[in-house]
Amino acid sequence: MKRNAIMIAVSVLCAVLLASGCDKASKAGESADSNTPQTIPASEQHGSAASSEGHEHADADGHHMDMHGDMDHGTDVTKSTSPAVGSPYALASCPVSGEELGSMGDPIHYNYQGRDIEFCCQSCVPKFEADPAKYIAEIDARMIEQQMADYPLDSCPVTGDKLGAEGETVDIIFDNRLVRFCCADCVKDFKADPAKYLSKIDEALIASQSASYPLDKCVVTGDALGEDGDRINYVVGSTLIELCCEDCKHDVAANPAKYLEMVHKARGDQA
Repeated sequence: MKRNAIMIAVSVLCAVLLASGCDKASKAGESADSNTPQTIPASEQHGSAASSEGHEHADADGHHMDMHGDMDHGTDVTKSTSPAVGSPYALASCPVSGEELGSMGDPIHYNYQGRDIEFCCQSCVPKFEADPAKYIAEIDARMIEQQMADYPLDSCPVTGDKLGAEGETVDIIFDNRLVRFCCADCVKDFKADPAKYLSKIDEALIASQSASYPLDKCVVTGDALGEDGDRINYVVGSTLIELCCEDCKHDVAANPAKYLEMVHKARGDQA
């Protein structure tokens, strides 16, 4: 009897221990399931990776577009309805595409370090920004060639010495204007007070071109010059343009190539 009681107690204890062990194993299995990464078929892994890559690519593209957006907003570009900064861009073609300015609508004015540059369209601006030194060098070379014939001084605006007397003349483009010096040292003096020396060049240019100015009407309004008062002298590059009033400077600055062509044609200049 006593032996039977002991055997019953042992059986009950084994049952309790077995039940406890199964419950722990079940919990351990659940924990393992929650912590162990699921095995994904190769086809699904490729799809998942592609999806992830797609998101990363989209994010990268989105960031790239934002950078361009920020750059576009930061670029100092004004439509031609606003006055250009500094002296007008005196060339007739876009420095990037070579297209005639005005052939694709109003030229785009771009403020490069306080200097006005014109483009045929907005898409040429980022191309210029990618290598401004290249395009500025090309612009300067073309402007020197364009303005040389009408440059009014045969002496250095700084020293007054004859150009070429001390060796090769130093020619630079400053704010879209050709300025010629007897030596490199004079360039530093000029840049210390450019307005002083540019006014000297303007005075000589107006004196040399006003007497033979070929038009008797304003190129902007068509009004007779001098009819409403004194003629307004406006220098673009090395060319004098006479206007009927100060307001017309705004129109010339917005599209200088258009009005330069009118003056040059009237003068009989070769294209």
